[in-house]
Amino acid sequence: MATIRAVDWDDYRYFLAVAQCGSLSAAARMLEVSQPTVGRRIDGLEGKLGLRLFDRIPSGFQISEVGTKILDRTANIHDEFVALHRQVSSEDSAIGGRVRIATAEGLGISWLAKKLPLLSERFPELEIDLSIDMTMADLLRGEA
Repeated sequence: MATIRAVDWDDYRYFLAVAQCGSLSAAARMLEVSQPTVGRRIDGLEGKLGLRLFDRIPSGFQISEVGTKILDRTANIHDEFVALHRQVSSEDSAIGGRVRIATAEGLGISWLAKKLPLLSERFPELEIDLSIDMTMADLLRGEA
């Protein structure tokens, strides 16, 4: 049984891009890297696996029979990774906490107070304290 050297997930990302695009140049544009980089990554992956993933044809790259066998699984892993990234990103950037707003009566009543319900609806984790007053708020004491 042949040993398989360690493979980086990025190698499979490059494989997936070439499989989807059919050429190194199109995959390079999609991945925002150079065409030689894509070629090196594909050659490296094939070398590490000891498999030919693509047939080189005059019009570009055509996925081989072996490549076809791993394409679906690679696409599924990619989709799962993207979903995980979205979940983690949205959790990390959730807007919440306490916000204190101090404003003058005219602006507070005529404009801001009407906008706050929409803001609360969009960001339910946000707690808003609105102070409509003509006195100065002390920012260092957390009054606003």
